[in-house]
Amino acid sequence: MRESSALRLANLFYNAVGDPAGWSAALTELSREFDASVAHLIWWNKQRNGVQTSLIGGGYRVKAGEELYIDRYGAIDPRRKRVAESPVCAVWTCNQDFDEKFVSNSEIYQDFLIPFAARHCAMSKLADDGEAASTLAILRGQDCGSFEGDELALLSAVIPHIGNAARLHSRLAAAAVAQERLRAVIDHLQWSVFLVDDKGRILECNHAAVELLARSAGLRAVQGILAATDMDQDRRLKDLIASATQAALGHALKTGGALTIRQTAELSMFVTVCPLGATPAERLGSSAATAIVFVRDQHQEEKGSAQLLVELFGLTRAEARLASDLADGLSLEQIAERYQITKNTVRAQARAVFAKTQVSRQAELMRLILRLPPQ
Repeated sequence: MRESSALRLANLFYNAVGDPAGWSAALTELSREFDASVAHLIWWNKQRNGVQTSLIGGGYRVKAGEELYIDRYGAIDPRRKRVAESPVCAVWTCNQDFDEKFVSNSEIYQDFLIPFAARHCAMSKLADDGEAASTLAILRGQDCGSFEGDELALLSAVIPHIGNAARLHSRLAAAAVAQERLRAVIDHLQWSVFLVDDKGRILECNHAAVELLARSAGLRAVQGILAATDMDQDRRLKDLIASATQAALGHALKTGGALTIRQTAELSMFVTVCPLGATPAERLGSSAATAIVFVRDQHQEEKGSAQLLVELFGLTRAEARLASDLADGLSLEQIAERYQITKNTVRAQARAVFAKTQVSRQAELMRLILRLPPQ
């Protein structure tokens, strides 16, 4: 009976890995198994001396009790210190160290634990990585008595599985956070970034890539496949993706390459294709990204650098546009012809740009703009 209960509970927690809602249900079922009010799993951050993550299941007063514990009582909880000194996955019960005299004089017991039907507890440290420790607490009211005998045996059988599930959950959560941070960084780039499979299907892309495809100038998505509008350039792009894929799968040494795609007479896109390391699943043929395509789009760079110049140096939009053109090496005469304005107007804007950016020559302005952070 004990073995079947331990297996049933362990399966609940393994099934909850990566699913906070599943954890709440598993913890609630664990509390029911022991006639407890609450089952509470927390990651305690040692540097902050506070709760890093809290997962809880149990009765109707659970949420209020969780908030109080996080805000006040967790930092003064003597049980937490006692469990921190125990081996990982060892079961500790409060009656081992705290007698009735201690309980009657304890603020946390009298003002918090007893009113919330949490007088008795069984606790275990599930993991400790030096920065944070995860602790499982099963709590029940005064009338239920302490945890003993078969209950402790069942806890000893199931807690190692809960610990394994908790560590997996924590790693998945950390990986998800890292992925979101990486996505935020990639979305901040001016460069368009595409993750594609061996057929050129777009699996992921950043905001700049979405804007690029929306303009349909030079590159486009055809039934979800990244393609160049020019047929010769499209064949070259597909060859580069195929080459990068072969390198990613370990079948070739050649690692993609680069090409130029012209958008207009004055603007071009510079495309670089690189392999992505393949996992064993990808080697077996599942659809996953095998190449990454970087596109340096002059149109987006002009837009981004001009806005940055407005924000950093107080240039007008016309002045920022002229500054970007000067940084690209255009002469005042070429700029005047490009925008169909007089040379006197261009000279006046140039004087304003030099004054606001505190440079005196076009070469200095070029160096200044090249050193600016990405927009």
